[in-house]
Order: sequence, then structure tokens, then C-alpha cells
Amino acid sequence: MRCRFPALAGVLSMVLVSMAAAADPWDASDAKWRLGPVKYLLSKEEDQEYKKLKTDDERKAFVEQFWARRDSNPQTPENEYRDTFFKRAREASARYSEDNGKGWQDDRGKVYILIGPPDETTQPTSLMDTGGSAPSVPSGSPSGGSPGSGGYGGMGGSEAPPQTPTKTLKFIYRTNPFTGKAERFELNFRSEVTGGYRLDEKIDWNNPALKVLAPARKADPPAASPAASPAAPPAAAGGSAPPQPAAPSPAPEVAPPVAEPTPQSELMQQVRAATGAASAIPLDVTVNFYKAAKGTLATLTLEVKRSALPAGTDPNSLTIAAEILNAQTGESAQRFFKKEHFGGYEGNASADSGDVLLFQTERPVVPGKYKAIFAVKDPVSGAVGKLEKDLEVPDYESAELSLSTVTLARKLDPLAEPPPAEKMTPFVLGSFTVVPKPDTTYKSGDDLTFYYQIYNATPDPTTNAPRMELSYTVAVNISGTWRVLGGRPLLFPGQSLSVQGYTVPLSNRPPGDYKLIIKVTDMVASPPKSATAEVMFKVVGAGASKGKAKSKG
Repeated sequence: MRCRFPALAGVLSMVLVSMAAAADPWDASDAKWRLGPVKYLLSKEEDQEYKKLKTDDERKAFVEQFWARRDSNPQTPENEYRDTFFKRAREASARYSEDNGKGWQDDRGKVYILIGPPDETTQPTSLMDTGGSAPSVPSGSPSGGSPGSGGYGGMGGSEAPPQTPTKTLKFIYRTNPFTGKAERFELNFRSEVTGGYRLDEKIDWNNPALKVLAPARKADPPAASPAASPAAPPAAAGGSAPPQPAAPSPAPEVAPPVAEPTPQSELMQQVRAATGAASAIPLDVTVNFYKAAKGTLATLTLEVKRSALPAGTDPNSLTIAAEILNAQTGESAQRFFKKEHFGGYEGNASADSGDVLLFQTERPVVPGKYKAIFAVKDPVSGAVGKLEKDLEVPDYESAELSLSTVTLARKLDPLAEPPPAEKMTPFVLGSFTVVPKPDTTYKSGDDLTFYYQIYNATPDPTTNAPRMELSYTVAVNISGTWRVLGGRPLLFPGQSLSVQGYTVPLSNRPPGDYKLIIKVTDMVASPPKSATAEVMFKVVGAGASKGKAKSKG
């Protein structure tokens, strides 16, 4: 056995660490979750339900369902609503913590999160008298301001003025957040002696318009006419659009955008309707799982026999779709209904009739049991292939030492330059190209190349890096008994990288069924802890054709 990459750069491990560090601490599914910024979204019923949960697993399931219900576009791997919400919360916390401000808990922070950043903010203006003049309005804006601006509200002129100046400021929006109309909307804030600012106007925080955080909300007014919406009463004298008052009737529901049909979504609808129909294009899939900042990263590599397509078919012309369904409810959990969701392997262009075409996508998935449906359509012949596969997505949230899926690789190479982090690049993990092998059968003389990741190894206090012993054992099945060839495993002590890739030469291996046993021992932990993984494969004679001996994912 030889090490193909004796010192793989730790780029991928650093990426995983940075992703984990970037996860919002406010979104940790613990008992305090309901007390963070998410309290602005929780209904009374949801809050009571969450308080009753006893275990972290129950809370985690609640949190994921909570955000899934609010996902404005479930067809994408990201939850745009969730990401936008916590981005605004972080920004509000940073913006409004000055002068004893309360950050996201300040009224300014609440408005910033739920309504969005104002288009304009007036500078704080001090008020010394009880009547208090209104803050100055920027030039070019209508005179008069909004009702309630300036002064001390209901306090009469006979009251003594405060001993310290009270500051006021104004948020100005060029689009009314409740109606979507291009009209000026103002909110006034007043400083408090206890720190932070208080909103003068009364806002119906349960208004559905405030539950849609995507920027497109401002450009897409609800279907109801302004007259039917309590969120936009007639403008006050002076031309300013008044703030949202408490309304006797609910505001119109603002529906999330409906995705346009695509060839991929239509193909999935076709194959799901044709139950029991034979697959005209043979398909297979390799599924691998890795730890992600949120949930588990699943890589799905779809395999299409080149010989099943007409000669001359361009692999890039195939229509490919996939959908992951909850195993218990049958509800859609993830959809891959866009052309860019699956990327083709660069070797597809030169594949001959005996090769397998590879297409890959990846997506974070909540741990659990699912059923995945894959579909491929050849636009030339009209032939359709369908594959269903049960998925059990592992949970890597435990602090225990653990290993990812072990990937038997057709190609494993370091990249000269990592791709953009914000873009899904198929067959790339961190800074490495990892192309799964489309079968688990090898000819004598081939190389067995594999890739895996290690999680939660204890860092050495001196070096701040793990210290692990890696053990690789190759065993062959002889008459039903597994026997180790060579008599003992190969040991690699003193390893520190969380990303591992090795090659095992299979020369002089007799045909048969084999398994690779990987054992990782954390030598820093006291007592030492170990994690193991096994991968099955087959060796055939040099002249034999490779069969489809698979047990993957």
C-alpha cells in the first residue's frame, strides 16, 4: 500500500471549520433559541410548543420545520428567508449597540430585521422642551412629517421637561413595506434613559407583509387593492405616508413566489405519474455524506450508461431531475428542478460506448430517512430513465469521533485553485477533485483509491492539531471467512489532517470479494477513542469484464 497524498493540504478541513464558525449562534436549537431574534417571528402557539420540548433532538426537528415552512424558494439548497433573517439580525446587532443601544433588541433593530434597512436615516436630533419640535426633514421631502413625530406624545405642556436631552431619529422608506407601493413611509424613534431607542408609532407586527424578508417583496405589491388593505390609510396633510396603525381587519396574505415550470420539474411530474413504468435508460447513483455547517452534505452522483443513448447524443443535452421525499410523509424535502443543479463530469465528452456518464449535485439535508427519485430524459429519442433509492442521512452533530462516507474514487486530485465558495461545483470537495467510481469492481492490477473525512478529533494542547493513528486493512472472503492478506494492517501514526486520501495497489490480488477496513484512533483523547468504516469491493481477473458490483451510499 502506498500513500498517494502523504500530506494533503488542510484546505478542506479549514473550510469546514470556517463554515461551522459562521453558523449563527442565535440559531442553535437549544432551550435559549426562542429568546433570540427568532422571537420576532414565533407565534404565541409556536413559542408555547417550543417551551414544552425536552430534548435537543426534539428542538432540532422543530427548528428545521420552523424554517422549512418559511423557505421562500424550497427548490434551492439555501433557505433564503433564514439566511436573510440572520444577516439582518447580525447587522442590527452591530449598528444599534452604540450609546447603550440594545442591538437587535432595540426597536430600531426589530424594525431593521422585519421591515429591512431604511433607504434613508435622519441624524439624531435633541429635544429639550416638552413640546419638542419635530426632527428636520431632509430637503426635497414633503413637509409636515408623520403623525406622532416630535414632542412627547400625550404628555401635556405643564409637565416638567426631562433633565437630559431626548434624541429622535427617523427611518425613511421609499417603498411602503405593507403595500409594496412606491410611496414614502416614515417611522420615528425616541431615545430612552435606559438606553436604545423606542418606536413612536404602533406597528401591527403580525402583519403577513413583515414575514416576507426577501427584497422582491418591495417590488411585488400584493394583489389586493390599496383600498382593501388596512396597511395604507390615506396620506396625512403634507403628503407624508402615515405609519401602519393597528388594523381592525387582517392585511392581505403575501404569498411566496411560485416557481416557473422547468423541463426538469415537468420530467419529474411525468415519471411520478407513470408508476410501474419500466426505465428505458438504466440509471444508478452513488450517494456520499459529509459534515456540513448545517445538516449533512449529500453528494448525489447519477450514473448513465453511454450505450443506452443514441450514438452522437451530447451528454450536456440530457434533462436531469431529482427529488428527495420524506420517507414517512412523502412530502418533498429537496428538489433539483433546474439545469444547473446537476453538473457533468469533464470526462463525459470523450466517453465511449462502454463508459458511464457521471452527473453530480450536492445539497445540505436534515438527517433522517428519505426516498430519492432520479429521472433522465434523452431529448433526441424521448427515452426516459427513472431510479428510486432509499436514503438514510446520518447525523454528524455529535461531538464523538466519526468518519464521513468513504468514497471509492475514480479520480482524486488536489486543485490548483479552489472554486468560488458561493457556487456549487460538481466533483469538488473543498480544494480537491473527488470523482466517485461508478462501480466497486476492479481488475487485478488496478489501484483502489479512496477518500474520507474525519470529524471531532481532539486537538493536542501543545500543537492545537489532532494526533491520530490511521489503520488500513484489506481482507478477502475465502469460503465465507474474512482473512487479512499480509497478516496485519498497515499503520500510519502521527496523522493530523482531517481529510485523507490514499491509493492501494491491487496487483497480485486474486479474484474475489474484498473489504477495506479503516480505523482512526484519536491518540490525544484519554482514553484513546476510535472510529471505523468498511467498504466492500470486488477484484476480477485482468481479462474479465467489470460487472456492476455495487453497495454504495
